[in-house]
Amino acid sequence: MVDPAKIAVVRDWEVPTTVKAVQSFLGFCNFYRRFVLEYGRIARPLNALTKKGAPFVWTATEQEAFQELKNRLLSAPILAHFDGKRKTRVETDSSDGVCAGVLVQEDPDTKQVHPVAFYTKTMNSAECNYPIHDKELLAIILALKEWRAELRSVTGPFEVITDHEALVHFSMKQLLSYRQARWSEELSGWNMQLSYRPGKENILADALSRKWEDLQTQKAMKAATRTKNLFIPVALFTGKLCEDAGKEVELLDELLQSNKSDAELEVYRQLAKEKSGGWSLTEQGLLLKGDRLFVPERNNLRTRVLEYIHLDKALCHPGRNKMRRLVSDRYFWPRHMGDVDVYVRNCLTCRRSQPTHDKTPGLLHPLPIPDRPFQKVSVDFKSMSLDKHGFDNVMVVMCRLSKQSITIPCHKTVTAAQMARLWLDHIWRHFGPPEEVVSDRGPQFISAFWEEFCQLLGIKRKLSTSGHPQTDGQTENFNQTLDIRLRPLVDHFQDDWSEFVAMVDYAQGALPHESTGLSPFEVRNGFQAPLNMDWTQKTAKFKSANEEMNRTTAVRYAERMHLAWTIARAGMEKAQERQCKQANKKRREPDFGVKDMVMVSRKKWPTDRPSDKLDMPWAGPYQITEQVGHSYRVDMGPNFKMHNVFHADRLRKAPNDPLPGQRIVPPEPEVIDGNLEYEVDKILSSRVFRGKLQYKVAWTGWDPDEEWYDAGNFKNAPHRLYQYHEEHPDKPGPPKRLEQWRLAWDKDEELMDHDEDNAPVSTKGARTRRRR
Repeated sequence: MVDPAKIAVVRDWEVPTTVKAVQSFLGFCNFYRRFVLEYGRIARPLNALTKKGAPFVWTATEQEAFQELKNRLLSAPILAHFDGKRKTRVETDSSDGVCAGVLVQEDPDTKQVHPVAFYTKTMNSAECNYPIHDKELLAIILALKEWRAELRSVTGPFEVITDHEALVHFSMKQLLSYRQARWSEELSGWNMQLSYRPGKENILADALSRKWEDLQTQKAMKAATRTKNLFIPVALFTGKLCEDAGKEVELLDELLQSNKSDAELEVYRQLAKEKSGGWSLTEQGLLLKGDRLFVPERNNLRTRVLEYIHLDKALCHPGRNKMRRLVSDRYFWPRHMGDVDVYVRNCLTCRRSQPTHDKTPGLLHPLPIPDRPFQKVSVDFKSMSLDKHGFDNVMVVMCRLSKQSITIPCHKTVTAAQMARLWLDHIWRHFGPPEEVVSDRGPQFISAFWEEFCQLLGIKRKLSTSGHPQTDGQTENFNQTLDIRLRPLVDHFQDDWSEFVAMVDYAQGALPHESTGLSPFEVRNGFQAPLNMDWTQKTAKFKSANEEMNRTTAVRYAERMHLAWTIARAGMEKAQERQCKQANKKRREPDFGVKDMVMVSRKKWPTDRPSDKLDMPWAGPYQITEQVGHSYRVDMGPNFKMHNVFHADRLRKAPNDPLPGQRIVPPEPEVIDGNLEYEVDKILSSRVFRGKLQYKVAWTGWDPDEEWYDAGNFKNAPHRLYQYHEEHPDKPGPPKRLEQWRLAWDKDEELMDHDEDNAPVSTKGARTRRRR
C-alpha cells in the first residue's frame, strides 16, 4: 500500500473555486494523460470552465470529473511503488513562496516515467526573503530531506532536476554565504547529479509549486506581513539612539522625563498654572505650549530630536520648510525655527545629495583679447561618425581674435605625436607658432610629448580646470556649428563629411562674426573674402603689376589690416561686456578662500556605481589649499587621480556652524590594541589599483567615504566582505586571505600582517569605469 503522506498533495487538492485554480489542476494532470484511459472525456467538464467568456459554475458534473482525475492519478498504472534498483529522479521547483518536488522512477520495461511521491511546502516569512538562487536551492534541500530514506537506498546515482541553471554550477562557486556553505556540505553527502531543465519543461514540480490554494495562502501571508510593516506606528523615537552611563535609553522616555523634571522649566510651569501665554500642564505633568510638547535643552535633546526626525528613512531627509512643519506641529522651544534651519544647512548628506539653487559662485572672466590673428588660439577634438575615408574625428583650431576655424579630419585614436604632426602640417606652416594655446585636459593635451613640443616652439599651454569647458567656450560652440553646417552638405549615408570641412572653414571665414562685426577673412587680410555673388569682380578694372606693387599701396593695405584688427578688438570688448553683464546676473563672488572647507561637484567624474542618476552630485568637504587665478586647488586626498584645480562654479562652501551635539565629523573610533578603529557599516565598491585590492566603504554612523582603502585594513570585517562579494560577484576581489581572516575573527585571534593581505582572488571588473 502507498504511504498516504506521499500522495497527500494530490489527495488533498482542494476543490477549485476560480478559473485559475482549474487551470493549475489541469496543468498537473495533463502530464499523465497518456496513462489515464479516456482522459479527454473525463476532463471535458473542467476544460469547458477554462474557455474564454465561459461562466464559472461548479456543479456535480465538474465535481465528479475533478474527483475521478484525482483517483486516476493516485492509482496504477500512474503511481508506482519505490524500487531502489530503478533509475530515480527528483524534480524540484520554487515559485512565489512555495517549494515543490516530485520523486519519479523509470520503468525498465516501458522506459516510461512514473511518480512515486509528491511534496509541497509553503515557505515561512524568513525563507520568503531569500534570493531566487537560495529559494531554488531550498526546494532541493527540502526534497532530499523528505525522501531521505528512499534516496539513500538507490543503488546508483540519482538525478536532481532544477529549472534554475545557476545551481548546476553551485559546487564551483568560490564565495558562499553561511547558509549556502551549510547546504553545500549537506549536498556533498549525496550520490546525485544536478541537471538543468527549463521551467516550461519542468512540468510536474512547476505545477505543484503553483497550486492555487498554496499561492493564495502565501500571498495572504505576504500581504499580512506588508500590512504589519505598513501600519507599525511611525511615531518618533521608537528606536534607541543614545548611551547614558553605559546603557541605552529610549529618546522619547528621556524627553518626557526631562519635560516633567527639568528645574529650568519651572518658570514655564508657573505660567501654565496661571493659564497664561498658551502654556498648560497635562494630567501626567507634561508641559505644553498650545498642544506642542516643550523640549528642554538638557543633554542636547533639541538637536537629537531634529536628528531623529531628519534621519528617519521614512521621511527621506526633509528640507528646511518641511522640517519646520514637522517640528513645529509637535514640539516647541524658543527659536526652534532657527535651529531647524541650522541643522538642515549642516546636514552633509543633504549637501551631497541635493542640487543647488543659489547663484553660481565665480563671476565671468573672459580670456584676454589677442593683439593679432593667430597670436592666441584654442584647440579641441570633436567625435564624428566613421566616413568612407576612415576618419571618425576632427581637430578644431580656432583663432581667438578673428574667429577663423581650421578643421582637420583625423582619428579618435590620435596620439600626442600624431597631433603634433597635424599641427605642423596645417597650422604652423601657414601661421607660425602662436603665443598661447587654450585646451581642455584631454589625454593628448596633458601628455609629456605635447608639453615638450610646445616648449620647443615657444608656445604657452593654457589648460582648463577640471570639468570646466567654458574655458574653451568658443571652440565648444564651433563644434555645434560644425554639425549644423555639415547637415545640408552630406549625403544620405553621412559618410562623406570629411570632404566638406574645408567648405565649412571657408564659410566660417567669409561670414561676419557677431563678436567682432567683421568676417574672420577680413580681420586676417584686411578685405572681404571673394564670393561668387560679388558684382564688383565683373566690373573691376585690371591693374598692372607696377600699379599694384608700390609703397603707397602697401602702406594703405597695412593700415587697412591694422584697422580691421582694431575694429575686431573693439567689437570683442563690447561683446565681452554684454556677455559678462548677462552671465553675472546669475553669478556671485565666491564666499570661500584658502583653508576653507568646500563641497566639490562630481559632474564629469568617473563612477563605479550602476547609475549616475542616483549617485551623489557633490563630494566633500575638502579643504582649499591654494587659489590659482580664478580657480582653486583643493586637497582631494592621495587617491584622487583627476586634476585637483576647480573653477569656483564647481565649488560650494561647506557648512560649518552645527548645532550643539550635531554630528558633522566622523564618530570617534574604537581603540583596539592601542590602534584607532572605525566600524564598517557597508562595503560600497571595490577595485584593483596598481595591483592592490581596495574598497570604498560607509562607516557606521557616518556618510559614505570617498576614499579608497587597501583590503588589508578590513581584517576585522570579514563578514562584511563576504556579504559584499556575494551580492556583487562581478566586482574585483575578494582578498586571497579572506577565509583566514574569517577563521581568526570567529576564534577571536589576532592576525599578523601578510604580503598577500591586499592581493585579490580575481581582478574581474577591475577596469570597468563609467563616466558621467
